[in-house]
Amino acid sequence: MRKSLLLAGGAGLALAIYLFVQHGFADIAAAVAAVGWGILLIFAVRALPIVCDAIGWRVLFPVAWRPPMVPTFWVRWISESVNALLPVAQIGGEVVRTRLIGRPAFVRAPRIAGALAAATVVADLTTGMVATMVFSLMGVVLLLQRTTSEAMSTGLYWAMAAMAGMLAIFFVAQRSGLLTGVVRRIAGKLGGSLAAAVSGGTAAFERALAEVYRDKLAFVHSTAWRLLSWLVGAIEIWLALRLQGIEISAADALMIESIGATIRSAAFAVPGGLGLQEGTLLVLGQMIGLSPQSALAVALIKRVRELAVGLPALAVWWAVESRAAAVGQEA
Repeated sequence: MRKSLLLAGGAGLALAIYLFVQHGFADIAAAVAAVGWGILLIFAVRALPIVCDAIGWRVLFPVAWRPPMVPTFWVRWISESVNALLPVAQIGGEVVRTRLIGRPAFVRAPRIAGALAAATVVADLTTGMVATMVFSLMGVVLLLQRTTSEAMSTGLYWAMAAMAGMLAIFFVAQRSGLLTGVVRRIAGKLGGSLAAAVSGGTAAFERALAEVYRDKLAFVHSTAWRLLSWLVGAIEIWLALRLQGIEISAADALMIESIGATIRSAAFAVPGGLGLQEGTLLVLGQMIGLSPQSALAVALIKRVRELAVGLPALAVWWAVESRAAAVGQEA
């Protein structure tokens, strides 16, 4: 699986490099340079979707076990950075936040059990997929008002169908016990104390997940916050172009962000959506009258933002894990 991810990432990187070279990297870099210190504002704006995502995750915790907002934000920030910068197929970040939210280094009180942390992450993934589908549908409606391309429309419909299929399979698997059943069977083949430990852990996870889903209003609130995260995320597109001296409508910015999210979600195995994000911005940008250089400048700004926002988060994660390992050795 790791080789497949690296292969997909390598192919995506090659495509991105080709697009930048094909359309004149010097001109693209000049467009980015025109943004100047305004790029710091773009970095700061990225905090808004992370805050919305953090709130959307936090409301899924039972009230008595709900973590404080600030550490929830930090953990969410690290999780997003892991998914954006590492070849983990958009899954590794969820494993990381499951681990970190129960660490005293982040949340001193309440002490969150691993089963509950995992249950809220799984439920949050579900609300996120629902919100992404709604956001994608908004983008498709806006796009269809601008294009008569049957091939593009068909491709988007297939992408949304793939997302809907993944959502349905994921929801059925968690509610039917299929996920935990697979884990138990694997552990059972290994035998020994591991099988007993896994069996107890999966039972606790199933109970925690049932408790999380029992609060239907929290599920709705979480979905709404996740959708709001996508909506405010479109500000980045609008701002990156505005700082280049190019004005586009809020609807066009939303369309570009939405279709990009649809494609990245459907092709989740490509690390960071390499190549796909750049290609999507190029095609949709030209559709609304942007030059290839301006559209790819936005793509490059988004990549720089991922590094500027993500690398500090990875550094914090490394520091926390190192300290935990040191404490474990001392014990």
